[in-house]
Amino acid sequence: MYALIMAGGTGSRLWPRSRTQHPKQFLDITGDLTMLQQSQQRLLPLIPLDRTLVATNRQYVEIVTRQLPDIPPENILGEPAGRGTAAAIGLAAVHLRKRNPDALMAVLTADHLIKKTDTFRQVLQAAADVAGEDWLVTLGITPSYPETGYGYIERGEFLGMVGDFEGYRVERFVEKPDLSRAEGYVASGNYAWNSGMFIWRVRRILEEMERHMPELYEGLLKIEQDIHTEHAEDTLMSVFPNLPNQTIDYGIMEKAQQVAVLSVDIGWHDVGSWSAVYDVLPRDKANNVVVGRHITPDTVNSLVYSPKRLVATIGLDDVVIVDTDDVLLVCPRSRAQDVKKIVDILKSNGEAGYLDGVVSAQPLSKEQISRIFELADSQEKVLVSLILHAGLWPSHIATLASQHFDFVKGWVTTPEGKRPLPEATRRYLFTWFQETNSFVFSLGDLWKDRNAIKDVLVGLGRRIGATLNVDVLFETLARALFATSEEGQVIQKVLGEEAELVRVPLHALFPFSTPDFSGAENDPLGERAHIVLNRASENLH
Repeated sequence: MYALIMAGGTGSRLWPRSRTQHPKQFLDITGDLTMLQQSQQRLLPLIPLDRTLVATNRQYVEIVTRQLPDIPPENILGEPAGRGTAAAIGLAAVHLRKRNPDALMAVLTADHLIKKTDTFRQVLQAAADVAGEDWLVTLGITPSYPETGYGYIERGEFLGMVGDFEGYRVERFVEKPDLSRAEGYVASGNYAWNSGMFIWRVRRILEEMERHMPELYEGLLKIEQDIHTEHAEDTLMSVFPNLPNQTIDYGIMEKAQQVAVLSVDIGWHDVGSWSAVYDVLPRDKANNVVVGRHITPDTVNSLVYSPKRLVATIGLDDVVIVDTDDVLLVCPRSRAQDVKKIVDILKSNGEAGYLDGVVSAQPLSKEQISRIFELADSQEKVLVSLILHAGLWPSHIATLASQHFDFVKGWVTTPEGKRPLPEATRRYLFTWFQETNSFVFSLGDLWKDRNAIKDVLVGLGRRIGATLNVDVLFETLARALFATSEEGQVIQKVLGEEAELVRVPLHALFPFSTPDFSGAENDPLGERAHIVLNRASENLH
């Protein structure tokens, strides 16, 4: 049996601890190990490391590799784009079909907590026995209360005992209910929570995809044909982002025949909110969950999560407090699910940096910047300057060619409009032109996507002995922009040395440095952008 651990979510419900750049499955919220590491550890010895696959977003491949170093690199599947669980599972299935089409495949989650690990392994073995008879098997969690945040599975015909577990034909899958319906489901004793975990033969799930999602299956076939060839990467990049975006539940499970559910109690928790974190962690005598330092004479029934700073509270009851480097969250525990509303507000306000963690990156020192431009070759200097001096996003850089640059006026045309091209960046480009003896170029040929750019920066960072990535470069530019702006100069006069502690996201100060800026050299914003960016970039050498 093989295992596929799904590890591609962004974990926004546990914001601000969970960020786009480092979501909850990669955090140690519920123990000494991260949730991903716990997911892998509980499989042993039933499913060995060489039979464990991880499906994740391409930007998280490096994190997965670091947290699970013993997993073979070919078993970590980086998705170029998020296309739902059906596409992610299908990608893993065609990889496994290359190895053994009759292999059993368990689809598991990286962000759930399972306390009864021995029972869980017994459940997997029992489910494998049923899946071996060509059933699609899902694990249903015996509900302990009327939860409205989970989907439910209605049990049909009793199929018999599978080891110590009851097996049923699935009657139907039910979307998240309101409270009254959830109460009815639990009272009936005929429903289970939908855990999102499945076991089946590789051949069987691909047959169902061919039958019910033919467009998805055709795309997967194209990817499968080029696996282990020199065209594998290009095919994946061109095909996968265009696959249908659908969940496995809606796309396959609700339509397939011969679907079984095992009703189990494995100590399962979907750690999907701060209230859920409170439910699963140990509490003190005041019924508080405390991670970090907390002092209080009388606060009760609360979650205080502050690994770095002391939190002092008086007279609070049933609250959540989560403190990070740049964000403090305070809410009633009963409203923890509404963190999503804060996430939506930040997006609408153009402050997504607080979601992805960009504002938490540590800027480079002047010495580190100097070392970068001392050790980098001319091509690397161009790349760093396009980000550090010009503030271009990797997705922009990969699309640019010589015809997009106006070197005389100092502008570059990106997919979102014109952007200032500082004098510093132009100098590095001209040096590169002299070495290549050509003014005709395509940056996409050098760095075809964000991952290619990331690899260059990581390698350069190793040579200078510092962490180097896009976030660090953007934060460094933000500090330079802040220091040269009128606002920044006023704050520095007022605060003195303390001004260095002020953290202002790049996009909050200067709208021209965000992807949606479409200014031009003749409008006031465009002129200001050009002047300020040139001034800031001259300080970054």
